[in-house]
Amino acid sequence: MSTYKELEREFERKIKELQNHCDHKELSKWTPISWAPGHYTGHEVIICRRCGLIINERTQCYWCGQWIEKKNWIKDDNLMISKTAYFCSEKCLQKYRKKNRKEIEALRRSLESLITREM
Repeated sequence: MSTYKELEREFERKIKELQNHCDHKELSKWTPISWAPGHYTGHEVIICRRCGLIINERTQCYWCGQWIEKKNWIKDDNLMISKTAYFCSEKCLQKYRKKNRKEIEALRRSLESLITREM
């Protein structure tokens, strides 16, 4: 008799094999992603209906709201914003930085003082 883990590994192997051999011709429309019911991530995907593989992903620019595909995302980890903030262009990123520079610096100073106190 198989254990749960053995069955799970076999299932994952078969799904991977199906995805590797699929021609991905039966695609969904852009579909919103939720991490839990009612908790929309702000991302949308196109999924192969035959094998379940995510073919493409997109989200909206944090600054201008334009839809951008994953391959074109610009993310700056130095910003004091949500980890899910992406920009469609360097121009939008720079506009965001310019408008929010004072706010970002104040947040950085607060964070640095908290870290210093912890040590």
